[in-house]
Amino acid sequence: MEVQIKMTEKKEKENKPAEFQKYAFANVAANMSKSEADVLYVSGAINLLEKNLDFGNDGRELYDQYITDNATDKLIQIYNNKYNLKLGEASVAEVYDWYKPALKGATDEQKALVDSTFGKYAGENYAKLMGKIGALQYKAKSPEGAISKEEKENAQEELQKYMGFIMAQEILNQYHFETLRMQAVEASKPNAFGGLEEILKKYEPEKKDNKGGKK
Repeated sequence: MEVQIKMTEKKEKENKPAEFQKYAFANVAANMSKSEADVLYVSGAINLLEKNLDFGNDGRELYDQYITDNATDKLIQIYNNKYNLKLGEASVAEVYDWYKPALKGATDEQKALVDSTFGKYAGENYAKLMGKIGALQYKAKSPEGAISKEEKENAQEELQKYMGFIMAQEILNQYHFETLRMQAVEASKPNAFGGLEEILKKYEPEKKDNKGGKK
């Protein structure tokens, strides 16, 4: 019986999404808030963030406080920081599991190639790997004289080993976040149309009854 319970717990743990995922819509909201065209949709991202969060009392009180005070920028900052913190703890395999819905529409062969590419680094820490790649890219593109010629050439050569992963990560990341963005757009509609309703009612002529009085 004890063995069965442990196996069940292990399976539940394996199926449980990585913690960074529940904060992802804070990152979506942060990116939307930088674009004048996307500001309308920020409320949708925040609504989805609320649904994803497993609040303790402190978290619930914090969320309610900022929503009440309309301090959404602060709310986004707090949970976007949590997203980045937890993403920094995730493995490449966990991030890839999150990206997988973006592969919808790819052929089996294409999926297998992406699987193989991410599989090479599955056990590595995602943030550390991206940091290593970023450092190599910086050196590879550094201006003449900033580093030695040999160091620059070594960085360029080393970077070639990661080119497949870099391209796959960029494409999956872009498509995945576009999917999240569209979910936020849809979720923003109740707020947008609710606000529109209040505005339109102010300009709606008052209806009168047959005797000329106001209804």
